[in-house]
Amino acid sequence: MELILKVTIILTVAFAATLVIRRGSASTRHLIWAVAFCALALLPVAGLLVPRWAPVTPTTVFIEQTVTAAVQPVQAMPVSPQRHIPWLLIGWAVGALLLTGRTAGGLIRLGLVNSRATALRSSRGVELRESAEVETPITFGFRRPVILLPRGAHEWPAARLESVLAHELAHIDRGDWLVHVATRFISGLYWFHPLVWIAAAQMVRERERACDDRVLNTGVAPSEYAAHLLD
Repeated sequence: MELILKVTIILTVAFAATLVIRRGSASTRHLIWAVAFCALALLPVAGLLVPRWAPVTPTTVFIEQTVTAAVQPVQAMPVSPQRHIPWLLIGWAVGALLLTGRTAGGLIRLGLVNSRATALRSSRGVELRESAEVETPITFGFRRPVILLPRGAHEWPAARLESVLAHELAHIDRGDWLVHVATRFISGLYWFHPLVWIAAAQMVRERERACDDRVLNTGVAPSEYAAHLLD
């Protein structure tokens, strides 16, 4: 219950902060969500390192001494051991394994799709690949990022391809893939809390808006960029 309360407080503060700067940049709001999820990841570690403080009052000491003096030693009776099954812990572990396993499986499938994709060229040191197994552009990888484009992307009009690449390169410059994967795993660990999923979805929206802002800042007309996205 204490953990649920801490998660609720962290995400509520993040929601409030993003509302305060709702007219600010999407990049800043995304950063706030990233910090919030980082705090969620550190919660279990903080719980182990930070000792719990329990105040001791004179009244408490007096009662403990009185009870100790009044109680006479008695012969301990053998008690048969009872097994308590931690159903809540088991339920959490099953849910966490399913969701984190789903994320891990998605990464493996993405790697297989990439291995079957057709290499096109490189752009700013980023490898471009084309695959019939994806419907929209996908950017992944940290040390060696890859932009995976749908089949036939090399035939797109130059303006559309340029806008798409500008958006995907913005993801790479911002390090969005690593943050996204970490967020998915953290969400899997806190799957029982509905605010976590709402926050994760909001974080995705702010991430895409931040990349759209970067494209528009290059001078692309908003109407033209919207048409590319719609196509």
